[in-house]
Amino acid sequence: MTRCRSLFILMAFAGACAAGAQPGPPARQVYTTEHRFLVKLLSAPGAPRLEQYFTVRLGVYDGHDPKRRLTDYQLDVAAGMAHGLAEGFAHGMQSEPHVELRDGVAIVSGLLFSMSGEWTIRVTVHQGGEEGTASFQLPCCAQ
Repeated sequence: MTRCRSLFILMAFAGACAAGAQPGPPARQVYTTEHRFLVKLLSAPGAPRLEQYFTVRLGVYDGHDPKRRLTDYQLDVAAGMAHGLAEGFAHGMQSEPHVELRDGVAIVSGLLFSMSGEWTIRVTVHQGGEEGTASFQLPCCAQ
């Protein structure tokens, strides 16, 4: 029987945490803590290549009106591998992601995965004195 051990482990299907269920594909949209914001993974490589830089595009939406894309926010992005930790990363990336906002879309470049396995991209949204954190799982790596 599998157990969901952390709010940072996100599945695309609600039943993925049931006994004997297989994890679904990585989530493409995730609500932040307390549902303040909805973060959508607009584009990402299917499987990032090992030791090669890549870029993802994120959209941030009002958590109470998920059709309304926000444009006046700031974003902090970190990535790492948990290796079974319930919270935090056992190790992070060796590079620093760069975030550029264009017309309400966050373009996050400079991501680089240094080893194969499941990586977590953690996004913290800051807007109008509020903040919320969401996480996406990305598997690594295509050879």
